Amino acid sequence: MKLLETRRGVVIVTTPILLCVVLWWVFGISMIRGYGSSDAPTIRDGDVLWLSKSLSYQRGQFILLYVNSSRTTIAGTRPKYLKRLIGLPNDTISMHKGRITLNGKLLEETYTIPYWKKQNSFDDCSYLANSDYWNFQPENPLRPESPCGSTAPKDYKPKPLQLGADEYFVVGDNRSPGGSEDSRAFGVVSGADFISAVQFMGFPPKRFEIPEEFNNIK
Repeated sequence: MKLLETRRGVVIVTTPILLCVVLWWVFGISMIRGYGSSDAPTIRDGDVLWLSKSLSYQRGQFILLYVNSSRTTIAGTRPKYLKRLIGLPNDTISMHKGRITLNGKLLEETYTIPYWKKQNSFDDCSYLANSDYWNFQPENPLRPESPCGSTAPKDYKPKPLQLGADEYFVVGDNRSPGGSEDSRAFGVVSGADFISAVQFMGFPPKRFEIPEEFNNIK
């Protein structure tokens, strides 16, 4: 009886492991758990995420990626980040008072902005929330002395960032002050840095839906 119970225990423990191995080997699907709060409220700490590799990535997807090779952990490995893909090659992107303009279109981002405004934590006043203050952007002589300054002309607009042929821009959904370290801090990333994209969330898995507004960006 004890032997039978032990075998059942082994089956219960090993079945999920074998399932993950088969999914990765046959379909290129892997499973991870969300860590931290940089993509809240969409992805929370401990959420189960199902990812797969892709030949092309879409705006609005969550991408697991390496940060550029100049950044390494203590163990000498490149850190991995999970961020939402906002800008594709040759896009133009700017940010003013926490609002992103992509290819001339102001994004509503209803999946995140209303949540943080309701929490009274929406960041519209830091250097990260204003693209003219990103440290890799050329200086804009029209910008005010600080992101919240009132010295700028009435028609002031941040200078858009033009992405190159293999440059992508990723941002976390956490838009509270200091809520996410992403392309606004470490700059653009290359397609070679992409590992996989979130396809399903939860257990049992539910397909991850890309917000509709990203389908209307040209």
